[in-house]
Order: sequence, then structure tokens, then C-alpha cells
Amino acid sequence: MSDRHTPGPWGKNGQTVLVRGISWLGFANYENREATANARLIAAAPDLLDAVEDALPHVHNDRVTDMMRAAIAKARGADFAPRPDDVGQSDG
Repeated sequence: MSDRHTPGPWGKNGQTVLVRGISWLGFANYENREATANARLIAAAPDLLDAVEDALPHVHNDRVTDMMRAAIAKARGADFAPRPDDVGQSDG
């Protein structure tokens, strides 16, 4: 899929997600600790996606690579299904 997220840097300031230093998303209707955790997770998402994509070729465990592919697909807005030959296989 060709859709890409907004280039960073991504960060957070309290309950607000910042993209390129501009307030992008706030969590005003959440409890403070939950909102801060949500902002932290969203701000880290682009780095996490890059790390999973970089690590994928180096992982040799079918269950883990399927989880990584599913996470990448979810981030990219695509569907993911395990390869048919992997269904029912044990971890390798």
C-alpha cells in the first residue's frame, strides 16, 4: 500500500500528540493518565512501525513474523491473512 503517515518528528506534550512541533491530536475527554499514555503510544507508532519493518527479515519464527506482518498491515491500512502453508504449522 502506498499511503504513508505524516513524516515526523512525532512527539507528545502532555495529552497532545505533536507532529513536526504542531499540535495534532489531543485527548481532552480522557482521564489524565490514560490520555497521556494514548498520546505517548501514538507518538511512538511511526518509530515502532519502522523498527518492526526493519526487524522482519531477521526474525525466523513463523508465529512472530505473522504477528509482525499483521501489525504492519494494520498500520498501513491493509488486510492481513497468514500464508495458507503456515496455518497449523508449529513455530520455526
